[in-house]
Amino acid sequence: MVISEDILKTILDSSLDGICAVDKNFTVVHYNKAFVEGIRYLYGIDIEKGVSLNEIILGVDKEKWRKCFVKAFNGLSLKRLFSVRVNNSSFTILVKFFPLRSVSNEIIGAVAIARNVTKEKKKQRLLKQNLAEQYVINEVFKSLFNPKDFTKAVNKVLSIIGHHTSLSVIYVYEDYFDRDYCHLSYLWTNKPDHIEKYRKEFSYSNYEGFKKTIVDNGVLMYNQYAIHLEKIERFFKEHEAKSSIIFPMMIKGEYIGFIGFEQLENDRFLTVSEIDVLRIFASILSNALIQKYTEDKLTYASTHDPLTGLYNRAFFDAELERVIHGRVFPVGIIVADLNGLKQINDTLGHKAGDELIIKASQVLMKVFRKEDCVARIGGDEFAIILPKVDEAMMMHAIDRIRQVEKELNSSGGPQVSFALGGYTATNKDEIHQALIKADELMYQDKKRIKGSFKG
Repeated sequence: MVISEDILKTILDSSLDGICAVDKNFTVVHYNKAFVEGIRYLYGIDIEKGVSLNEIILGVDKEKWRKCFVKAFNGLSLKRLFSVRVNNSSFTILVKFFPLRSVSNEIIGAVAIARNVTKEKKKQRLLKQNLAEQYVINEVFKSLFNPKDFTKAVNKVLSIIGHHTSLSVIYVYEDYFDRDYCHLSYLWTNKPDHIEKYRKEFSYSNYEGFKKTIVDNGVLMYNQYAIHLEKIERFFKEHEAKSSIIFPMMIKGEYIGFIGFEQLENDRFLTVSEIDVLRIFASILSNALIQKYTEDKLTYASTHDPLTGLYNRAFFDAELERVIHGRVFPVGIIVADLNGLKQINDTLGHKAGDELIIKASQVLMKVFRKEDCVARIGGDEFAIILPKVDEAMMMHAIDRIRQVEKELNSSGGPQVSFALGGYTATNKDEIHQALIKADELMYQDKKRIKGSFKG
């Protein structure tokens, strides 16, 4: 059966894809209704037979376009994606090319079938982006789930987020222990020369309104077009940031710090989807940090004296056992008893007694190193474990306590006076005996001090 030209035209016009046939000179010899409408939509012109397709199709890669037709002229069938830019708009067109043959099977041109796949490609890109974001979110969760080294895990997460989002800097500032000051806990950047621009610690008073803005709004966004108080802008200008977004960290409605994301290279506005993703990252990171903070707080409470911040008796005893099984000998042990505490409590009250205890702890903290175990083991009793400290070094430490006593007492306030005793253990078998000896020497010193007052 021979299909008439009218029937063929009806069939072709029913296709939603644009169909166009050209000869080997790129002259249009046939087209369907969808192709006419597509050309009109893209270029605002009506197509006619006999025109050159090259003159009609604009905003495409002409060399790629020509090569595809040449391959079809040579008997090949193929399909390619083309990006078409017209009047500041961009479209993605899928084009299938195949040879146009005569009745005698001679190739006399080519046929192009075009479909606008802009929406489909956009959906694919969004799906791909969502899958990538989901993968990164899962990686962040996995990294922060019960890590062996929490600090290492957080640094890894910041790197993952930074590379995924093409950010320049991510930082975490915490103010758990002093509400007037903020401390830089974590920092990732792909600009190492900028690290020094981020303060290890700063006072909120230098950036008036900064904390209030974050807490009240739940976010703080900055670029050259944003309007903020001068002191808030100073925070970002010190970093030479082009754009930034900051989210607060909250625990039971209480602000405990913030997480910031910065771009040092451009100041474009973030899209809603980008902000949402960063908010998710900030939330995951914030929850992990809050959990770690809560655990640290519980650990701190179980190992520290609440009044002085020194280690408590339980930690001291545990540390003594660790020393016995360790290799830090010689070990010096100092026992210190605060003189006059009972008299202060009886005459001036327990508040005055607490002030004396706090001042006494300040004396010890000023004398000893962080790695030394300085503990309050009773109401007026203190003890210090000094790893790798011999007899001479320990006696120097006792002399240093007496010197710092005088220095702090000279500034007024409650007067600190310690009765002191110290002894050195050279091996694990001498540890408990050293504690007993140090305690005995402390009581001898207390008798001496009482005797000097009587005299």
